[in-house]
Amino acid sequence: MRPRSLRSRLTFAYTAALVIGLVVFAVVSDVLLDRAFKVMVDQRLRSTAEAAAAIVDTTARGGYLNASDTRQFERIIGVKLDGALIRSDGTILISSAEAVPPEVMAFACDWRTRTRLAALTPYAQGGDTLRATHAPVLRGAAVTGIAVVWLWSCAVRQFAPNAP
Repeated sequence: MRPRSLRSRLTFAYTAALVIGLVVFAVVSDVLLDRAFKVMVDQRLRSTAEAAAAIVDTTARGGYLNASDTRQFERIIGVKLDGALIRSDGTILISSAEAVPPEVMAFACDWRTRTRLAALTPYAQGGDTLRATHAPVLRGAAVTGIAVVWLWSCAVRQFAPNAP
């Protein structure tokens, strides 16, 4: 067996350093892009919840939505997000989803918590997570309801196709 020449050892060392550097760069880039994307999604969820909470006419007791408000709610939520307006007694005023997951309902009805953003794992979905946020519907200083908006993790890629 011939000892390796200096040239082959330097080539091997250079190749190993280059591969290690590229792997570290890829991992760091993936983590940073994932974090930036989550921040963008969270900001979108928060602003959507606040906009949905603002459309409720709180001059009437308990709030209500007329046909124009319903169309506006549908435009605010759009097709990529799910959302609901829930009265303070727990009744659903309007929802863009067929059914509001129980975990989202519990999160929305616990509006006294300081948490406005959460990652939830509904039992019925088999481990699929969702990101949810809520915003209070105010009448003066009193909370008359809550607007909750959520996005399933399987829909995250569809939410922003340019995302990593």
